[in-house]
Amino acid sequence: MKGQPKTQAISEKTRRRVLEEVKGFVDAVIERRVIGEPFDEEAFAAQRPFHAALAPMQLWKAARFERSFVTSLGQRSFERIAHLISSDRYESERSKTTEGRISNAQLATIQRILDDLERRDRTPDWEAELALIDAERDNDPDASLHVISDLWVKKSTGEEFYEIKSSKPNSDQSKVSKEKMLKLYALDPTCRVYFALPDNPYVTRQAYGWTHPMRWFDMRQDPCVLIGRDFWDNLGGQGTYDELLNIFREVGKTTKPRIRREVLGLDD
Repeated sequence: MKGQPKTQAISEKTRRRVLEEVKGFVDAVIERRVIGEPFDEEAFAAQRPFHAALAPMQLWKAARFERSFVTSLGQRSFERIAHLISSDRYESERSKTTEGRISNAQLATIQRILDDLERRDRTPDWEAELALIDAERDNDPDASLHVISDLWVKKSTGEEFYEIKSSKPNSDQSKVSKEKMLKLYALDPTCRVYFALPDNPYVTRQAYGWTHPMRWFDMRQDPCVLIGRDFWDNLGGQGTYDELLNIFREVGKTTKPRIRREVLGLDD
């Protein structure tokens, strides 16, 4: 109705917890890489004399900080933030262990799919791969499985399993995720499994072009792939992506000046 307040995708309580997580992440990177391990200009000049001769030291100092910043955000914080958001509405668990049994024929099929993708003897096609697994499903499973997922969420519509990786995952990470996802489907065809990336450096899904995960997934078409807005809104409901981005912007009001001072050596 007109005038009715808009429902938030992220509750105020969870918003505060996410804000604290993001700010804590930035503070930890600064403490570790700037204060705990200060950039040694003389050592860098001795190790990379040609680089030091061409560009100011602030650039190389910032580059080292940027690598640590991006790696830490991708490996730790996004997964923790996803858990905070999902647990606000649903039963949710990080590093979820799932155990069960499938047929040896299904296990062999999964390995054959992975081997074919490794050799590039087949192109990724999630629906076709699931059909191969279904064809080997029987009532006498004889192979035991133990799968650990990055995030598990139990909704009224069923269980969801997420493999949460950086926006540019390497091939090994992608392969491991693909294997776990296929095994989870073999254990329970009613569950939904996702290869989830928190943002998209290529802006649109159809433009996504990082080659390493594309060996294992059709990053533009596979329904099991969620990138950026699709991931966050699937996890927490429509509007989650926009609200999360606003939280990051709010934190940035305090972290940007600190990074300018302590990392770049610039005045506010």
